[in-house]
Amino acid sequence: GFIGLVIVLCSIGGFSLAITFAFQIRRDTLIPPDLLDQIEGLLEDEEYEEAFQVCEASDSFLAQVIGAGLGRSDDGYDAMLQAVNETGEMETTKLHQKIGYLSVIASVAPMLGLFGTVYGMIVTFNKIAAAPVAPQPRELADGISVALVTTFLGLLVAIPMTVLFVFFKNRVVNVVLEVGGITEELLSRFKPA
Repeated sequence: GFIGLVIVLCSIGGFSLAITFAFQIRRDTLIPPDLLDQIEGLLEDEEYEEAFQVCEASDSFLAQVIGAGLGRSDDGYDAMLQAVNETGEMETTKLHQKIGYLSVIASVAPMLGLFGTVYGMIVTFNKIAAAPVAPQPRELADGISVALVTTFLGLLVAIPMTVLFVFFKNRVVNVVLEVGGITEELLSRFKPA
């Protein structure tokens, strides 16, 4: 019925998001190896303005964080760290908001299943109440079927969505930690002696 259709649409939406995130939330996308090598080379050659421009030209997580620090290089090391931390938190929040949709689907799907269960039981009890004599089991099967099928569908969607949410959340955490280490290492050259 309608409730099952909504659950199926949640499933399609969730798996579409997961496929999208599989490409967007990868280490090589968030921390492009070529970009990292290029920035490292420019910083070693003390070409700070060029490194900043390279970061500005990229929209990767790494470029946003390092670019924020390099943009404040004239203000000193502490200002650079503050800019890096603020930008890192902002970019991390964006990633967590993205994957949060999987968590919403994982939470809503079993509730929709429960809604279907309650609806199916209401249908079943209305048939019992309206019948002049005790109804046959096959007369109650429709309502019970709705109750069981929607519960099953809700769980069938919620379980993989929960797993996918945790998977991508861990991936974000690992990338954030790695970017933090890379940034600290790259900007250490600006630390006052």
